[in-house]
Amino acid sequence: MKNKILKLLLILPVFMYVQGFTQTTYNVPELIYYNFNNAGTTVDNDASAPVGTNPAPISGLTVGAGGFAGTDGLLGTGASSSTDIINTGWNASATGDFTIAFYTSDIPAAGGIEYIFGDNGASGFRCFTNGAAGSGNWLVRGLGANLPDITLTGGATMAPKMNHVVYNSAAGTLTGYVNGVQVAQEPAPNSINVTTGTGLTVGGYETNLSLNGVLDEFRWYDRALDANEIGLTYNQELPFTVVCDVPENFSESNVTANSADISWDHGPTNGNYELEYGPAGFTPGTGSGTIISGAITGASITENISGLNPNTVYEYYITEDCNGGADELTFGPYSFTTSCGVVTAPYTENFDDPSWDAGNGGINQCWSLNPTSGFMFETNTGGTTSTNTGPSDDFTGGGKYVYTEASTGSTGDIAEITSLDIDISGLTDPFMTFHYHMYGQNIVSLEVEVSNDGGNTWTNEVSINGEQQSDETDPWEEQGVSLLPYVGDTIQVKFLVERGGNYYNDIAIDEIEIDEVTGCPDPTSLTLSNITANDAELDWSAGYQETEWVIEYDTAGFPQGTGTTIVTNNLNETLTGLSAITDYDVYVKGVCGVGDSSEWVGPASFTTPCVVYSAPFHEPFDNGVEPDCWENLATGTFATDFWKFDGTPGNAAANNGRPDDTYAWSDGSGNEPEGTLITPYIDVT
Repeated sequence: MKNKILKLLLILPVFMYVQGFTQTTYNVPELIYYNFNNAGTTVDNDASAPVGTNPAPISGLTVGAGGFAGTDGLLGTGASSSTDIINTGWNASATGDFTIAFYTSDIPAAGGIEYIFGDNGASGFRCFTNGAAGSGNWLVRGLGANLPDITLTGGATMAPKMNHVVYNSAAGTLTGYVNGVQVAQEPAPNSINVTTGTGLTVGGYETNLSLNGVLDEFRWYDRALDANEIGLTYNQELPFTVVCDVPENFSESNVTANSADISWDHGPTNGNYELEYGPAGFTPGTGSGTIISGAITGASITENISGLNPNTVYEYYITEDCNGGADELTFGPYSFTTSCGVVTAPYTENFDDPSWDAGNGGINQCWSLNPTSGFMFETNTGGTTSTNTGPSDDFTGGGKYVYTEASTGSTGDIAEITSLDIDISGLTDPFMTFHYHMYGQNIVSLEVEVSNDGGNTWTNEVSINGEQQSDETDPWEEQGVSLLPYVGDTIQVKFLVERGGNYYNDIAIDEIEIDEVTGCPDPTSLTLSNITANDAELDWSAGYQETEWVIEYDTAGFPQGTGTTIVTNNLNETLTGLSAITDYDVYVKGVCGVGDSSEWVGPASFTTPCVVYSAPFHEPFDNGVEPDCWENLATGTFATDFWKFDGTPGNAAANNGRPDDTYAWSDGSGNEPEGTLITPYIDVT
């Protein structure tokens, strides 16, 4: 196929009959058409009835690569509009229908309120991003006291976007489009009469921040383009001529989790068609999409596309050729979203899909929250809004995760997030892993439950209690869950978090995966209890089906391979031979078979307490330091308020006949606060 042309629009057409086909010429806008195809300090107005200064002067801004369809565009850095601006020389006016269109790209998500055109005299008419528009959007405001604001959602991003704003007086609407797709519509009066403009500027507005990125294809029509026209021309420079009949009435129906029907009416004299589809954002013609093609044999067609993923945005393009394949037209992208349905394992969820909206905390529509306000799960990126709690980033770095923000809610509140339905019947040994981050001094618990009856009943599979990380930058921990009890079932997974006493409670999860078990999974949930001066109890959970474990422990920081080891078939053991008031580390690994062991898990760290002394008991205080396990308390805060064990006391205490560093003493001179010295526990039975 030759002479490929994307999305065509019937504007002031001129018809010719060429080799049995209709040739159509599409014209330029009536009032303003800036395409910045010529480098320099001015821009030509290539409209059919141009207004204002022609060419118009460019101040501060530059013309360079990065514009529409590979051409040059207007480049800005977000400087002041007082220096970076184009004065069109036209006072903006509107006494009837109009359409404003403009292309932007490389618009950063963060920044101040940045303006790309406006005329303050025309009722404060302007277009800007950030602020009331929100990051990633354009907001067009003014141009008539009774015209509403219109937000072009998703129009101000790093990706290329062609934006349209259309006022239709007969319909009484103000409508916004991004890349040919309607994104907003507001009711508007049936007549306007704006004649008070004092100078339309492009690239900036008044003295505010100006364009930060690329602006191109600035178009101002004196009529209302309809949806079909916009869809045909949003990715075309004007004017252009095309041969072939125009297919129309594109639609989607019977959309399920895994398939959809695409229908349209053929161009009457066209020869062949091609339907190409793929995930939103794919580039047609590069092999990244899936193609269905055939010869045109009727007036219309419906094609079924299958093998789609649930809850996913797809785009498609329709191409038809004519003149024996010498010419062709391509229309698109059109988009649709598959339903949730049941996903089939293997299944992963890393929360990085656009449906997880970190900017607004929103979750994927196929997952559910309880509650939906207050203390609940939210989507996030980077650190949480609270200090000294939560992670600093997601598991892989730079992505998203879900977490509970504990700045709201009350002690004991429970937040739940529940997955969509997951069919694991195709797995022989199903196993789930996920990563968690539990940093915060008031962390209570994270629990995981599984249901195989549509959420009617739930079984607890994991309980993780207390703070697990000691800093927001600490690495995420991995948790494994055997799903063998649910072989052959469709399941849901629920994560539950209990809120503690204050906001130091942000618990996060990330990177969920359900698949066949691989290797020997790590043991989980290492827990120490009943810690005495000489021993401690260690409990853990099996990583999968292993029945043997190896424990290694010694003083904190010991090199592995040099500690005390225990080989056991139990899920708990007592660590013996410990010393009082000593820090210890302990590791555990699972043994699934000969030569098949998990990674070491740990260290789990603990400190042994003091021993209980037996009577008779004697403490001579002859080492010059406070003895172990004694408590030295004072009602004051200065060093002189506490009992001392070295140095030379004054007054009568110095005349006790004992050398220094062989007794305990307190400073009783002046009005010193009370000091208290308490012995360790002493068994006098």
